[in-house]
Amino acid sequence: VAAIGAATITAQQRCRALALTCRFVDLRFADAATLRATRVLILPPNGIGLPFIPSVADKLRTIRGSVRIVAGADAALRATPQRAAQGIEYAALLVAPGGASGILDIINPETKARRIAATTFRLDDRAVAVRAFIMPPRSAHDVYLNVPRDALRAATAARRRCCAGPAPRPAFAPRSPLHGSIPGTTDVRVEDFFADGDLAFVLTNRYVRVIVSPGAGARSFVFEDLATRANAFTSIGALRDDVASPLPPSARDYIAAYTHPMPAGTFNRRYACAILERSPVARVRCTYDAPDLAASPVHFEKTFTLSADTRTLAVEMRASSDAASISAVASGAAPEIACPDIACKIVTKAGYRLVTLQYPVGGASTIRFTLPGAAPASANPP
Repeated sequence: VAAIGAATITAQQRCRALALTCRFVDLRFADAATLRATRVLILPPNGIGLPFIPSVADKLRTIRGSVRIVAGADAALRATPQRAAQGIEYAALLVAPGGASGILDIINPETKARRIAATTFRLDDRAVAVRAFIMPPRSAHDVYLNVPRDALRAATAARRRCCAGPAPRPAFAPRSPLHGSIPGTTDVRVEDFFADGDLAFVLTNRYVRVIVSPGAGARSFVFEDLATRANAFTSIGALRDDVASPLPPSARDYIAAYTHPMPAGTFNRRYACAILERSPVARVRCTYDAPDLAASPVHFEKTFTLSADTRTLAVEMRASSDAASISAVASGAAPEIACPDIACKIVTKAGYRLVTLQYPVGGASTIRFTLPGAAPASANPP
């Protein structure tokens, strides 16, 4: 199963790199008519060497004369007369049933403006031209292709009737500036930084930026050097809360052990976060009461502090039970990690370091992450 999953992920990633719009299909349940509706079918090799079950093998024989079957996305590109997104990066073509109209969905995740070249799409044997345009940084844009004006007006009117109220946030909210505050100051903003509909707290000074996500257990996924754009934390996140002695799993826990290689803790719990200070020290405090991690509810509290003119993030943690803090730190960023009297346990994994700090009930424990680089020593927090 792991080999099949890995081969499928590799094929989908290659589709994206080639600007091909690929969708998954389950060969056990898709009928021959559905499979014939596509030009190319990718069957990625997985190294297992076992034949398909008889029903799938019969289905593949049935469609082989009308559908091109290839082993990878590169072969699919050579076999396809037109790439769905016409080679436009970070774009997907969404086609309406029948194929006569569609929407070209484009995003620009970069920090600079991007020019989209003029191109032509063919929908239901009709050529639809799209003029060249400029996309601002961190933006998204939908281009309607051959959609009747009446349909657009009706959709707009229906949206207004059902969704009256404040204007929705844009798909990509404005980011904090690349370079943070002026010397001697800090700032805290609340914004949809990851464009996922969830607000995050953004702490900045002139050197670094820190992102705290309340809806993800008040973890930090970004501790970034603004000059080099190097991020010290991984997508696993840093500062995940857990109890020092988790309760034993239920006897009815049938989830395979490999699906949770590290303690879950409060990684998906929503914390209540508030700004305590903006400048000259940026300080945000997040709290949560976990009803199920111990015999009695556990209160977690952690305070993120970023001082002016420093490369150090300090996080003070308190809990109503013996607790632990778990962080995944990128190996390439190589930040300095300073723990209190109780030493951190640091385990090196593939591509990152897992830092675990256990601290007792009743007191405050602080962990500090410092990015390499020059900063006034006097500006570091005590």
